[in-house]
Formats: sequence, structure tokens, C-alpha cells
Amino acid sequence: QLKTWAERLDRDRSLVTDCISNGELNLNRLRADMESLGEAVRGEAAEVSRKRREVRDTITAQERQLAECRVLLLRGDELGQRVADLYKAALAERVFAKGPSLLTLLLDNWHNTLNLVAATMAFVEQHAGIENLSTQNWLWFAVLSAGAAGVGVLVRKRHRPRLTEKLGAPGAPVNVGISLLAAMLHFAPRLFASVAAAMFIYLLTYEIRPVPFINVVLYGLPVYVFGLLSIHLLFAPRPPARALLSIDEVHARRMARRLRVLVLRAFIGYLLFSTLFSQHLAEEAYLLARGIYAGLLFLNLIWALWLYARMRRQDQLRWVGLLIAMILIVSLAAEWIGYRNLALAFVRVIAGSVLAFGLLLLLLRLLNEFYDLLEQGEGRWPRALRLRLGVAPGQNIPGMLWFRLTTNLLLWSLFVY
Repeated sequence: QLKTWAERLDRDRSLVTDCISNGELNLNRLRADMESLGEAVRGEAAEVSRKRREVRDTITAQERQLAECRVLLLRGDELGQRVADLYKAALAERVFAKGPSLLTLLLDNWHNTLNLVAATMAFVEQHAGIENLSTQNWLWFAVLSAGAAGVGVLVRKRHRPRLTEKLGAPGAPVNVGISLLAAMLHFAPRLFASVAAAMFIYLLTYEIRPVPFINVVLYGLPVYVFGLLSIHLLFAPRPPARALLSIDEVHARRMARRLRVLVLRAFIGYLLFSTLFSQHLAEEAYLLARGIYAGLLFLNLIWALWLYARMRRQDQLRWVGLLIAMILIVSLAAEWIGYRNLALAFVRVIAGSVLAFGLLLLLLRLLNEFYDLLEQGEGRWPRALRLRLGVAPGQNIPGMLWFRLTTNLLLWSLFVY
């Protein structure tokens, strides 16, 4: 409610600001008209006197309206400050709200084990969704998924030899586009099968509410496979492809293993906390599951960040991994002590920052490769684009340095914002 009031005050403030700016413009125009009429003199025309009175009355009314708008602006600022203070106090109270600790939850659930088992069985019986499809539909589901995987195998087998030639010699620079295509071919059977399974189950059961558990699993599988594909692309691609990140191969393989475990745990958390299963649990059981899951997830993240710090031992960016690891340790301690909202706030900030930073690096890499191809003029579309720009072969593109600088500054500005 306080946030709604703050947004409404912002909208009203813009209206009052427009009233003041428009009023000042009108008032300046009226005063200019008054000066053009000059001072009253004896024997002047009645029309001039009447016009002077009209302008004077209009100036008085405009000054009154302008004063009212300024008072509204002052009162709005005072009320906005009060709402902002109340919102900050409510937010601080919510963030620092304390619940039961992990030890208390363990003791409570130890005495209610049967209730936890009963809630799990009730969820499976009511919302698993297996019975929503007939045996014949499940057979078609298996055939379609297997067929999609087979198509992926055929596509990979047909295009992989040609793509292998394009990956270049060992000393050639890594091309993001070709590497991404190679990774997609490598994961084609799993991608095709997961997408086909999700589409099949959606088309047959999209009207069922609430969404069955089996649907949630199948809807999340393509995202899970795409996460594995991203790890494969960045750290451990299939030879002769090379990793996008220029790091030691041993460390890259270790990081890939840790991130695969992390993606799997993220998928399990999606199944636990985005389905009706969490609603079937008692509050104590839900909080216990959240605490245990947070421990496993955070420890996995710290495990990966520790390796990142070792990889960056001679780099100035090493402190980034260590700082995030320390924040995660503090967040885990807050979760287990009972400050769950505080821990969640830490995780959201970290996750958002890491994702935004990764996207920034990827865009910078793609744009730099794009500019390099334009400057080199190798390939069909770079030559065609240089021809459209009127740049002869072998000549530098005018202003390319400014293009690079402008796009880099723009992307970094968006990241900071």
C-alpha cells in the first residue's frame, strides 16, 4: 500500500510541476503584455484601459493559481518524504524479521515425521498428473520424444563434419557463433527431445489447473538442458571446439563439473518451491526444506567461487569471487539463524548482478567479433556490408574506433544502471 501511495504521489508531483512551469510561462507572458500597454495616462482610450484591467486581473488570478500549485508541491514533497520513511521502516522490519532457527525446525520436524510423509503421499496422489494421460497417450509421448531425439542425432551427424572444418586451426581465434552452433549440435538430441516432450504434454493438458507436477518437470527440462549447453559452451566443449573463456583446461573442466551440479540443484529447487508440493507441507517442514536446500545450493556456489578465485590467482578480479563467497556465507548463516528475508535479499542481489555481468561480457564479445569481421572484410556478408558503406577492400572503416567506444560505454552504463 505504501508503495502504491508513493507511485501516486510521483504521478501527482509531475502534474503539479507542469502546473508551476506552465503558470510561470503564462505569468511572464502576461507581464510582458502589461509592460507593452505601459502606464495609465489621462485621456487614454477606453479600450486600452479595459484591456489593462483584464490583463491585471488575469495576472492576479495566475499568481493565485501559481501559489496554490507551489503549496501543493511543498505539501506533496512533505507527504512523499513521510511515505518514503514509512516504507523504509516497513521494509527494514520485513527484511530483518526473525523466524525459527534451523535447529528448532529440525527438532519440530523430528516429532512430525509421519505428517511429512502423509503430505508427500497426498501431493503425489492429487497433483502428480500421471493419470491425466491415457496409456495410449503415454505411448505416443514416448514415441515422439524418442523420435525427436533421433532427429537430433541425425542433424548432429549430418552437420558436425562440416562444422568441424569451420572451427579453425588450433591457433585461430575462437568464434562465438560457430562455437554456439557446435554446442547446439552436441546437445541437439536432448534439446529436441525435451522441447518435444514439453510441447506434447502442454497441448494435451494446458487447460488443467492447477498445473500438474509432471507438467512442471517437463516445462523445466528445456531450460535445464540449455543451462548444461551454456556450461558446455563456456568451459568444456567437445573437441575440436574450444572454450569461450581463455582459462586453463583442467580448471575449466573442474568448473564445468561444479556448475553442472549447481544447475541440477537449481532445477530441483524449481521443482520443490514453484509447485504445489511446497503448499502441501506444514510451515515447519517447508522452512526446514528451504534451509537444507539453501545450505546445499550455497555450498555449491561457494565451491565454484573458490575455484574461480584459484583460477584468478594472478588477476585483479580474484577479489570478486572471494567477496561473493563471503556474502553467500553470511546469507547462509542468516538463513539458518532465522533471518530468511535478509538471506533472500542477498541472494537476489548476487544473482541479478552475476547474470547481468555475464550478459554484459557476452554482448561485448559478440560486438567486438562483429567489428573485427567488418574491419577484416572476410566473408560474404562483411564484404557486402563494407560495399554498402562505400569502403573499398583493404581500407579502414572511418569512425570504427568511436563505434567500439560508444557501444562499450553504452553497455557498461546499462549494467551500472
